[in-house]
Amino acid sequence: SGATETIYSGKIRSGAPGRLTGGAVPVYRCENCRVIWHSPVAESDALYESDDYRASMGEAVTLPEFYRRHDGEILDKLNYTGTAVYRDKLFMDVGCGGGGYADYIRGAARGVILVEPNENFAAQLRGKGYEVFAYPGDALAKYANKVELITSYDVIEHVDDPQEFLRQVYGLLAPGGVAYIGTPTDYPVLRALLGAEFDAFVFSAQHPWVFSRKSLELMAAECRGGHCVRFYQRFGIGNLIAWLQTRLPKGEAEYGFVTPALNNLYKSEMAREETAEYLVLELRKE
Repeated sequence: SGATETIYSGKIRSGAPGRLTGGAVPVYRCENCRVIWHSPVAESDALYESDDYRASMGEAVTLPEFYRRHDGEILDKLNYTGTAVYRDKLFMDVGCGGGGYADYIRGAARGVILVEPNENFAAQLRGKGYEVFAYPGDALAKYANKVELITSYDVIEHVDDPQEFLRQVYGLLAPGGVAYIGTPTDYPVLRALLGAEFDAFVFSAQHPWVFSRKSLELMAAECRGGHCVRFYQRFGIGNLIAWLQTRLPKGEAEYGFVTPALNNLYKSEMAREETAEYLVLELRKE
């Protein structure tokens, strides 16, 4: 809790880049914990249970399409956790989409449980032999205090009540178990350089929350577990240059003068200075 300020008021992204809300959406920030939020914009669980959300992102709800779009993100996810934590563990991925990450972990883990509200993806994943729940709360009756490792990336910013989401994840953890919760920041460097033009992209109707280190730490403290928060820079310096050149999201844009050493220095400095674009909360059950 604390005083709030309005940091933006205008149209925001609704789905894929270029799609905007019909009207202005005020975006607020708590001056104490620095969490950023806006009021719900036509959001409901039904959006994620149906194919509407994926359609708004320009994605087909098929496993091959999901793998094509998202398998390239798996190395980043392994970087957040390291590779040694999965062996012989009961593992759960919350908000797994098409389950591409679970496919890579399945060979090492003792068991894999998936959480995915999209009914189409869930049916396809059950066809591959996975146990799938729609929401973490649905898994509590069977798996409370039993799951040794949980990952959840790019999910908590979508939920109506992130504190309750964390409580449910913590409730699933076995004693000594660990959850890794990843979420984007507000991309502070690009916001500083591009202003309201970038705000209209980075603030999203589907993301009612943008978390800070302090806001994640406060929520983790409510769960009474051990915790730490780390910053990661996923996109390289080419992405920054492309935004400045084109005012459009170009992903990992490549430039001949950007050497691997320069790119690695940029990423490590963004993380060290806590201006990077991604946060990972590590939450451990004592």
